[in-house]
Amino acid sequence: MPLQEPHALLLFIVTIHLLGLGSAWLARLSEGSRRQTPCQLVFLLALAGAAFATVLLFKASFVWGLASGSMLSILVIAATCDFRGRRVAVPV
Repeated sequence: MPLQEPHALLLFIVTIHLLGLGSAWLARLSEGSRRQTPCQLVFLLALAGAAFATVLLFKASFVWGLASGSMLSILVIAATCDFRGRRVAVPV
């Protein structure tokens, strides 16, 4: 299996996680625009890729699987947390 090489594993981890973080950032920036749906789709695909990578990395090394699981948790928080701040209702 090619993921047994430490350098290949590190490159795989970094690529998947940077793709996930970048797509989360783009999905947040595109809120309310025409590009919102495609950006969210890319993020969901990256999230699925990070989940799959976490499973693969746990088979290769517990420590790398744990690191990938941590990044997966960060991506889930980025998907669910509302960073726009609190909206206050204006009385009419």
